[in-house]
Amino acid sequence: MHRIAGLAAIAAFALAGCEPAEEPVAPAAEEESLSPAETAMMAPDGLPFYGVFELTSADGETRIMRNVKEDGTLVDVVSEGDPVPGTWTTDAEGNFCVTMQGEADATCYMNAMTDGTWTATSTADPAQIWTVERVMGSEVLPTEAAG
Repeated sequence: MHRIAGLAAIAAFALAGCEPAEEPVAPAAEEESLSPAETAMMAPDGLPFYGVFELTSADGETRIMRNVKEDGTLVDVVSEGDPVPGTWTTDAEGNFCVTMQGEADATCYMNAMTDGTWTATSTADPAQIWTVERVMGSEVLPTEAAG
């Protein structure tokens, strides 16, 4: 932000020597602080990373309903299990990273859209691949597990 304001000031100063005097240029307004979700990269489907998703493991054995909230929290519901809360963020490369309750470290996933299918591949274990389907925007997750 300071760099842009500085460049604008230099440009205004340079133009002042070439043109008749005008009203002084007002300093650029400070940008409002954006939440992490607002500055995060977009998901492969062109929408924000938050919403409700169904994740299916590559072998089809595990299905998770995941409610990713705009505030950086999430909740996973697995068939026949209790909801598990966690947090999410994106890293510098745009990977989606989750830290589930009870875990010390985040697990990050590279996301890609190929032939209309969204896949998430673990950056730590490329054999761990999930198919992701957006179920709804950012509404709350149903309390029932994926069936």
